[in-house]
Amino acid sequence: MHADRWQELKEKMRSQKMVIEEEVIHHDEKTTELMVVQTTLGKLKFEFTEKPRFLGTKTQFSNRIGSTVDVIPEYSKSDTVTILDVFRWNDAGNRWDRLDPAAIPL
Repeated sequence: MHADRWQELKEKMRSQKMVIEEEVIHHDEKTTELMVVQTTLGKLKFEFTEKPRFLGTKTQFSNRIGSTVDVIPEYSKSDTVTILDVFRWNDAGNRWDRLDPAAIPL
């Protein structure tokens, strides 16, 4: 799901007064928006994460005996990746169960 589609979905849920809880979490380069809503399917939690695209790893080492090796992850400065996770509250197990976002009529 793209960021513009996520904004449309948030506005739709807010206008229908479905939102129970909202939170934005910033961690380094990653931003996660949490939204808990009450629907006909029960209580659902949406987690929309936006983070830089992972390009690979870079290793720095020396050929000397006993030297250390540094593995440095490389991320894109301009490209981002968006991830939508959807969870449904399970009253019997008292936990959030993962759902397939494609199975939910958004």
